Amino acid sequence: MAIAGPGLDGFTPPPPPQPPAAIPQIQPIVSIDDQQTQGPSAKNWLNATFEVSSLAGDGPVFDGAHYISQGVWSYAAQLSVAEPPPSGLVGAALGGTASYEGHVRFTSFSDRDDSKSFVGPMTFVFQHYIPIQHVTLAPLADAHLGVEFAASTPWLSGRNIAIPTTVREVDSTATELARDGWSVRPVTGYLRGDFLVCRSVHVEIGAGPEVFSPAQGTNEYDLRTYVAAGASLGCSNAATDYLPKLEVEYRQRHRLYADNTGYALFQNLGVALQEDVGPFIFELFAAADPSAQQYRQLGIRVQVGAGRR
Repeated sequence: MAIAGPGLDGFTPPPPPQPPAAIPQIQPIVSIDDQQTQGPSAKNWLNATFEVSSLAGDGPVFDGAHYISQGVWSYAAQLSVAEPPPSGLVGAALGGTASYEGHVRFTSFSDRDDSKSFVGPMTFVFQHYIPIQHVTLAPLADAHLGVEFAASTPWLSGRNIAIPTTVREVDSTATELARDGWSVRPVTGYLRGDFLVCRSVHVEIGAGPEVFSPAQGTNEYDLRTYVAAGASLGCSNAATDYLPKLEVEYRQRHRLYADNTGYALFQNLGVALQEDVGPFIFELFAAADPSAQQYRQLGIRVQVGAGRR
């Protein structure tokens, strides 16, 4: 006698359960000056960055002894190391994010015409991230306060070199590049938010004081401020969607006090296009002083990361 039940011809077993689709996540935008403020939302906790850019001006300038070319190549290398994200119960309590990061940046320049090379300063930066718990919702939203300490050495080519005019003009908001001496920024505070609302969106604002001790002359006291915003050029419908991202950044340096000189404003407006490819981030950027557009910068940055967050 045949017994009805499972296994009879015509019975179709249910399909095996499918793994859940990966959740889309924030695709953070690297700031144009590569200060690593994306912090907790960055893909990796170890990053190496290489950068080359062309700085353009009107032509050679006579400094009283010889002509200095206004066409300059700029090179930079940076290594960023963050605290690896905690795991287990500690990671759950802290939201799985790291709180500290440090990086060191090295710069150099060369004239286009006579191939004369200059070794710029080294900059050391240490950051602490403070998550805003009521806004942060990984992996769809990250908002944090950042506190940063930075110090830059004088130009390693020497304390009496003639810095090319184009470098002084294009990098006027970065005192350590525009002039030769020690730069100390004891506490820079910033607020950054990264959100996934169909597309990845980034907004950021920051400010902090600076004390600059030139190779020659008296100390200068400045205030640096900046605001930045960016978004991906399309909606991210899957975790594997890596769309180009556009960033706009405006920076100011306010000279508050220096011996025998009054207040002065230095500014820089930049735009960047970023593309993520696996562990690599490629960024094409351009910047200029809105009041002196003949001095401008066009460059490309490549960042490679390791150690997934």
